[in-house]
Amino acid sequence: MSLIIALDRLAAIMQRENAALTALDFAAATGLLDEKQVAIEAFEPAGRNAPSFPPLDAVAGLRAAALVNAGLIERAIAVQRRVIETVLAAARKRDAAPRYQADAGMARARRPAPMTLLARV
Repeated sequence: MSLIIALDRLAAIMQRENAALTALDFAAATGLLDEKQVAIEAFEPAGRNAPSFPPLDAVAGLRAAALVNAGLIERAIAVQRRVIETVLAAARKRDAAPRYQADAGMARARRPAPMTLLARV
């Protein structure tokens, strides 16, 4: 594969990922990870075998997409952090609420049940 094709392919994938991240469509963005990894792996040997430097516009396009991508990934991480913090805060409030027994006495505090969150990235 030529370096120009590798550059264009990786830039196109990043643009699709950027569109998904902009729309906060994390499922679509993570669905591109395998394709992005293959494109990155193809990029290195293409660069090594290139007879000359690629056109500056191709490099600039990839660089621009990568800069936007980095910012959008940081935003996605911040959004996910806020979601997790919201869930944890709600769980803490629920556990802090007083509990009454059938005889109207206060129930003993109990440890919360173990919980696992699964996120596919």
